[in-house]
Amino acid sequence: MKKSVIEKIILVFSIVTMAVGGIVILGWIFDVSIFRSLSPNLVSMKMNTAVAFLFLGAAVLFLEKGRKAASLASSLVVFLIGSLTFLEYLFGWNLGIDELLIKDAPGAVLTAVPGRMAIMTAINFILLGLTLLGIRRYKKASDILSMAVLYNGFLAFLGYLQGVVEFYKIGGTQITAMALHTSIAFMAVSSVILLFEADRGILRIFVSQRNGGKMLRRALFWTVLIVVAISQLIHYLGASLNYFGREFEGAFFTIVTVFFSSFVLFVVAQNLDTEEMKKIEIEASAKKEEKEYRKKLELERDKLKKLATDLEARNKDLQEINAFTAEREQKMNELKEEIIRLKS
Repeated sequence: MKKSVIEKIILVFSIVTMAVGGIVILGWIFDVSIFRSLSPNLVSMKMNTAVAFLFLGAAVLFLEKGRKAASLASSLVVFLIGSLTFLEYLFGWNLGIDELLIKDAPGAVLTAVPGRMAIMTAINFILLGLTLLGIRRYKKASDILSMAVLYNGFLAFLGYLQGVVEFYKIGGTQITAMALHTSIAFMAVSSVILLFEADRGILRIFVSQRNGGKMLRRALFWTVLIVVAISQLIHYLGASLNYFGREFEGAFFTIVTVFFSSFVLFVVAQNLDTEEMKKIEIEASAKKEEKEYRKKLELERDKLKKLATDLEARNKDLQEINAFTAEREQKMNELKEEIIRLKS
């Protein structure tokens, strides 16, 4: 991927992350339920979560623009929001931050404590806060934290698609669930953070312009697309049409996923092999042309050597002729002098 493309992606997604947070905040302020939860039957994104996303998007944007101090300050806010919420879960505290800005809707779906974000949401904010605070110095370690958030967000998203509550809600009734748009926002922002200075991190091969990077991007795209599509199809056949039970659904999904993942890997390997063969053919053709060129050079050298030998022989003949001519002129001069002497 070109650097300019990566920079545009980072810019767009950081603004989108801020927009998501801002829209949810407006939803809470003006009581627009669809902004908060997308559907009355889904978990709402809490006010503190929206605020954290607003600062998170700003931190990434500031980081991209080189405003280090502003990025660190915004990252610290994200880290503190996540940390304080996590401590509330860990020790059973109520620090008064859950409904500090606005009161939660009464009887909110899958909400243990009014206004409190999910524990995995809090952990993700802690990880992303740490990521942004240390991304310049500890890029690879930061990438690992971002990757954990990406997988966690994808798992929650897959849980909504599959109807598996455990994927977006851990624990009993005392734990709040992660909202659908929260999981999507986490996937987006963690992906963007991974792309920041990717040539220094674990995604350096992914963003490479070489064949390996191109093939990896294609393989990842099709693998995710196929797996999600198949999971939805199997879930529909099992849960909606009652063709089979949950146990068979899980086993069938595993088998089909392995099959199609293997197919994608096979296609990628075949493409890499084709590219390698093309490279070998090009190198062989180049070597052949080089060999022919060297042969022509040798022929030209032989011709030049022969020409030089002929020139040297002709030069020798000319030297002998010059010597003979000079000797003849000398004898003629001597003969003239002898004739003059005899006449006198």
